[in-house]
Amino acid sequence: IPGLTDQETLLEAAQKEQQNSDADRQKEETGGKQTAGGDVVVEKTLHFAESDGLQQPVQSDILMHYSMDKSTYFATLDQYKYNPATIFSAEEGTAVTACAQGKVTSIFENEEIGKAVTLDLGDGYEATYGQLTEITVKENSYVNPGDTIGSVAAPTKYYSAEGSNVYFALTHNGEPVNGEALFR
Repeated sequence: IPGLTDQETLLEAAQKEQQNSDADRQKEETGGKQTAGGDVVVEKTLHFAESDGLQQPVQSDILMHYSMDKSTYFATLDQYKYNPATIFSAEEGTAVTACAQGKVTSIFENEEIGKAVTLDLGDGYEATYGQLTEITVKENSYVNPGDTIGSVAAPTKYYSAEGSNVYFALTHNGEPVNGEALFR
């Protein structure tokens, strides 16, 4: 480097090597991944068991119960069908919160449940929240129980007769689970 003595150049190189070594050690200790900017992103190991229980995504009444053993009447559709989710009655704009610690794996929109967020809770469990607006989380971010993930949206055309609501589905290894039975 022009203007620096050999000793200053060696000292600068040693400091840079020490910084790289510290970053590698931190990465190993935390199980994280290093970004191009040198920041360490910590990957958390998530664990969930049904005995842990869940917080309700909104503090309101259940509009439609989970039911995979008998069909449930859907007023908007004017038909009976199985319901792999718990549908909560909720006013538009009400905050929707995380039921447990988790990692946001997907933010998507579909015709039936509108804008939605899926959380990986760990050990094969996933929670999907639908009928959302003003989503406050980002994919690959982590949430704690009670953290706001969005607000209640106007109902999609599939739930217009039922009114504004929150769709909440829990799965284990892709199979529906009665999350309603786990609410504390």
